[in-house]
Amino acid sequence: MNRPTSIHAAGCGCDDCHRPDGSIPLDQADEAAIARLVEGAAANDSGEELEVVMTTTLAPGGAPTGIVGTVVVRWDGRTWDVSRHLLAAVSFGPPF
Repeated sequence: MNRPTSIHAAGCGCDDCHRPDGSIPLDQADEAAIARLVEGAAANDSGEELEVVMTTTLAPGGAPTGIVGTVVVRWDGRTWDVSRHLLAAVSFGPPF
C-alpha cells in the first residue's frame, strides 16, 4: 500500500511521485492517501483547498455526542469517503 508523505498537484510527475511511500498526485490519490491528509500524516502540497465534511449525531436535548458518523473529503467534483480509514483510530469532539 502506498503511504504518501505528501499529496502533490494533480498531474504531477516529479521523481518523488514515482517512489513508493513518497508523494502522489492529487488526481491519483485513493481514500487511504486522503485519509493520511486528514489525520496529519501527509502534507497537502497540492496547491488546492480540500473540503472536509464530517457528520455527527446530537443527543436528546441537542448536545453533540462527539461521535462522528462519516468523514468525506471533496475536491473538483471528486469525493473520497475516508470514514473507514479514520474512525477506528480517531475520535473527534467539540468543537468540530
